[in-house]
Amino acid sequence: MSDYQQNLLAIVGATFLSELVTHPFEVVKVRAQIKFNKSGETPSRLKLVRRYIETSGFTNLYKGFSPGILRAVQNQTLRLYLYSEFNKLLPQPPQTDGTANPWKQLPTKFVSAFMSSFVAGLTGNPWVILKVRMIADRTGDYKNLKKAFSTIVRKDGYREFTKGTSITIARGILLSTVELTTYDTLKYVLKTKEGHDSRAYFLASLISSFVAAFSSYPLDMIITLYMHQSSQAQKQKGLKEIATLAKHIYSKNGLKGFYVGFLGFASRSMVYGPVFWNSLEYFNQLSAEKFHTF
Repeated sequence: MSDYQQNLLAIVGATFLSELVTHPFEVVKVRAQIKFNKSGETPSRLKLVRRYIETSGFTNLYKGFSPGILRAVQNQTLRLYLYSEFNKLLPQPPQTDGTANPWKQLPTKFVSAFMSSFVAGLTGNPWVILKVRMIADRTGDYKNLKKAFSTIVRKDGYREFTKGTSITIARGILLSTVELTTYDTLKYVLKTKEGHDSRAYFLASLISSFVAAFSSYPLDMIITLYMHQSSQAQKQKGLKEIATLAKHIYSKNGLKGFYVGFLGFASRSMVYGPVFWNSLEYFNQLSAEKFHTF
């Protein structure tokens, strides 16, 4: 098996494990955002989970899992591979005593993360629409991936899969750039021993996940509300509808409105991040190969 195949398997394995553990957080977050938009109420997450399980069953906490895992595998594979390649292509700061300074490498890492996140975000939009529609579904029109796809095509055509691409890319770039740059810097700063340092990886992933979640959540809130409705049901299109949603959120609860459901999002991120990064580092260690900088 080639190095590339080993690295790819490590990414897919870490991604699947992370998605499997944390997808229920995503379902609760999306439902809370939609409920807030409709009623102006900020629902209790525990009550929402209990009510959802009682009425729909535990398996419904995995609604939208199929597009979620497909998007995650595509996104993680693209961004990590491209991040590594851009890091090799871009000029690196001079080393001191043969050792690279992680803080001096920060600008290069930021540019690499930005460019790789842009490409990954550009290709992931259809999966976001499918996931949100499946989680929000109450009619059965989006009960599985095949039916969700056919319903969207029948109602709005193939162009619906490009809906909100700009704001999805903006959210993806912000979240991914912050997370990649922060994690890849902190894991070296926090290291206290050579080789596999699980403590450093855990702390770096926890901090980077929270910072990325906090910085990108307002865009996530708008994306959920914008994506879950068919374009036929929206009076305005594109940026006008996005602006209207932003005003609507602000009018209900001010700036705090953009962080309704943040607890669920942050909880998922702070579980997903450590599970993903530590699994990836562990899988890479098992294969005795590193994914370049990771």
